[in-house]
Amino acid sequence: MEPEFAVEPPVELMRALEGTLESMQRAYRKIAALTATASAADGRVTVCVNAEGVVIECRLSDDIGDLTFDEIGEAFTRAAQQAAKDVRRRSGDVLAPVQRSVDENLVGYDEDFFPGLSEFIDSLPKRGTISTAPPGAADRGSAPDSGDGSTTPGPVESAW
Repeated sequence: MEPEFAVEPPVELMRALEGTLESMQRAYRKIAALTATASAADGRVTVCVNAEGVVIECRLSDDIGDLTFDEIGEAFTRAAQQAAKDVRRRSGDVLAPVQRSVDENLVGYDEDFFPGLSEFIDSLPKRGTISTAPPGAADRGSAPDSGDGSTTPGPVESAW
């Protein structure tokens, strides 16, 4: 005899699925809006990256001429790497509660009672396309990154 919920999953599972989907969508919107800014060479080179670590803006100070081309290149690389590291950490911070929710609420249900659940979990929303427009650009829809680690809203090409 099949369990009574073999055809209709328990209400708790359905609520967990719904809540997880909503949390994922919110998290991915937050992540898509993230930018990070870092400077090198005593502030002469400042780089801003999007949520994927792609450089979306580079600013050079008025006294950049004091540096050689090699020094400018090294400063750009250091600033870009630091900004990318920061945005990766912040993206992980945004996703951590969602991953805990998936682990606590969805993983571990018996496939015999819920056929296809693992495929469903694998099909949950993935991150959308991240804007490569510089901070403050009209197609980014945000103000310039203040460099304080705050998130700014921006357009996201939805993957869900």
